[in-house]
Amino acid sequence: MKQRIYPIVLSFFAGLILGVVFMVQVPAMLAAQRGEEFLPNDMTPTAYEKSPRSLDVAILGRGYFQFDGRDGSTLYSRESSLYIDAENTIVGKDGLSLSPAVRVPENADRINISEEGIVSAWLPDEKKIQQIGQIELALFPNSDDLAPSLQEGYFEESIAAGPPKSCIPGQGGTGALLQGYTLLPFIPVNHPKHLMTKP
Repeated sequence: MKQRIYPIVLSFFAGLILGVVFMVQVPAMLAAQRGEEFLPNDMTPTAYEKSPRSLDVAILGRGYFQFDGRDGSTLYSRESSLYIDAENTIVGKDGLSLSPAVRVPENADRINISEEGIVSAWLPDEKKIQQIGQIELALFPNSDDLAPSLQEGYFEESIAAGPPKSCIPGQGGTGALLQGYTLLPFIPVNHPKHLMTKP
């Protein structure tokens, strides 16, 4: 009896594994054909890479950074690289300000971002650490249905995605933040980036 059951069980798990691989690889292959990076929008666990930049901040789990769009709307992204613009405001890669905004004092040094999104900076003139802002993450009931924005790398709200809920990182179902790390997008081996060679 056991000899009959084992092949059935093995076949079941083999089929389950193949199904998972199929669901992940098919959209990845389509993205590769278009020359795009495939970054799942379902917060699928992926790899993190240590970075020398203190403003590289990865989300360890669910959630989106919130940014002020140029048209006054709110845009969402899991892009982990932040910057300081000419107005001493922390912004995304395209200069969009975090929402709520975080402004850095001119004499600030050694910016620290905690797991809960508390942003603080060392003020050498005053010889003290000062909290300068709070990063909040957005969570959606159906994040897979977020609408891609015309601003590359960002998403917009949609009726299907449901209303956003703003949370302190690590609370309300969102992931904690990890300063000094970047989220690595999933790039298929046949993606053009893997095929490029130095001139």
